[in-house]
Amino acid sequence: MSEIGKPQARSYFAAAQAFRDGTDTPRAFLERCIATIEALDPQVGAFVATNLPAARTAADAATARWRSRTVDQHLKARNSGLAEERRRLLPA
Repeated sequence: MSEIGKPQARSYFAAAQAFRDGTDTPRAFLERCIATIEALDPQVGAFVATNLPAARTAADAATARWRSRTVDQHLKARNSGLAEERRRLLPA
């Protein structure tokens, strides 16, 4: 079986160091995930609908943000996003 045929967990947060040092990008990360989905979903049938153009647009924007930030800015943005998600999921 090819490597693409072996499902594996892919943590976006675990990839953050590679995004910071420029050895990977959110867009490339997304494309690897899409390739796995396209290879395996015909047998699995897990996805009813996708919006790949929007996902690619978001990944391109994330790539631009990673390229323009310092480490401190990355941490502040991550913490801000986590706080917003917490507020959304656990309203007061």
